[in-house]
Amino acid sequence: MKIIFFDGNSLWVCARRMEQGRLHWPVSENGRVQLSREEFALLIGGIDLTGTKQRKWYRKPVGRDPEKAQKTA
Repeated sequence: MKIIFFDGNSLWVCARRMEQGRLHWPVSENGRVQLSREEFALLIGGIDLTGTKQRKWYRKPVGRDPEKAQKTA
């Protein structure tokens, strides 16, 4: 597998040889796929993304509640 990545300043070429099995690349109608960091890590680790689904996560905003803010002396 070869990946070409442009970081805004330079072009990176990354290569990885799959020793066992194959890479299960996600399929889309237009042929382009955008992956999150987590999805990319799973894909490189050999996980087939077609059998997975994203969940919505609740994250509490930080520093919004002044009563629960940490007080210092």
